[in-house]
Amino acid sequence: RSINHNKIHKSFSLQKTRNSSTMKTFATFNSSALLLLAVFTSIHRSLAVCPDTGIFDSSNYFCCPESCGSCGGTGCHLRPGGASSCCTSSITQTCDVANLPCIATDAPTQTPTSPPSNCPTGSIADATGLKCCASTCITCGGSGCNTRPGGQYACCTSSVTVSCSTGTLPCVAETVTDAPTDAPTDAPGLCPTGSIIDPYNEKCCDEDCGVCGGYNCHTRPGGAAACCTGSVTTPCSSGTLPCLIDSIIVTDAPTDAPGCPSGSIPDPYDEKCCDDGCGTCGGYNCHTRPGGAAACCTGSVTALCSTGAMPCLLDSVYKPTCPTASIADATGTKCCATSCGTCGGYGCHLRPGGAAACCTGSVTASCSSNVLPCTL
Repeated sequence: RSINHNKIHKSFSLQKTRNSSTMKTFATFNSSALLLLAVFTSIHRSLAVCPDTGIFDSSNYFCCPESCGSCGGTGCHLRPGGASSCCTSSITQTCDVANLPCIATDAPTQTPTSPPSNCPTGSIADATGLKCCASTCITCGGSGCNTRPGGQYACCTSSVTVSCSTGTLPCVAETVTDAPTDAPTDAPGLCPTGSIIDPYNEKCCDEDCGVCGGYNCHTRPGGAAACCTGSVTTPCSSGTLPCLIDSIIVTDAPTDAPGCPSGSIPDPYDEKCCDDGCGTCGGYNCHTRPGGAAACCTGSVTALCSTGAMPCLLDSVYKPTCPTASIADATGTKCCATSCGTCGGYGCHLRPGGAAACCTGSVTASCSSNVLPCTL
């Protein structure tokens, strides 16, 4: 029986072609599957978020505290917080069950909240209705706010205290009845029109400052001259900003106390005096007031006000007195026995007890030694 070699060859070639086609189809399918997996992974990671105070690493997979500056990578152990906070190689837990650093988790589903009428135009309310963000944030506050357009400074609300009346976003809604009570708001009848009150309800700044006084006041619109209140002494009735609320000046502002020289003011303890240009005598930030530390700080003051020095110690509080049975000289710094009649001065050697008892020119002994004459 003869064999048809041509038929066998054609059959083998056809089978080889079919196998090749199958392999190409499988390769194409495998490539497409990998591409879809990569796209799905990318989409999934884009939905992942860090906590409000966290930042992503370069892969958007891990989150570190924002204090690190950057998350993971070369030199992570040298950043604030060290390797335990800023390196990602040993992170195993997700952010929904662990503190930072952690593996980013999907953002929880949030139902957008319609802005209350007291949120400014072009802004949206957070889930509580108490705070407002720019509408570009899409969602105001909450998990993942730092990843939205504008970042944490536009879309996160945890540390926001500025009233929306200042024109700043994000902000605390102006007329929400249960808004935080410590959010600074205009005090009716206290600050002039176009100004805002400081957190202590004592001073007023131009409303363009956003916040009156406090930390970093010099960085706000208008700078320190408009927005810082540490050295403010001018009453608001003068028409000048920043200013002291007039009612505060009348009831609470320091006034000349008996013993403080004219043109000076006492410290809060009525023990020391400073030039009245300081506004406040001693205390926190005294070195920032007009005249600086030399005029307004009292920590190292040793001179009595009777010497004409400023700042000074009130004589009635600090001036020492002579021991029993002794009298002071004309300067109030030395003491002699009362039998002298007069302590020191011209003719002291002629008095009862003579120079040894009544003259003070060479006296160096302290009165605490119970020796007369003595130096206070």
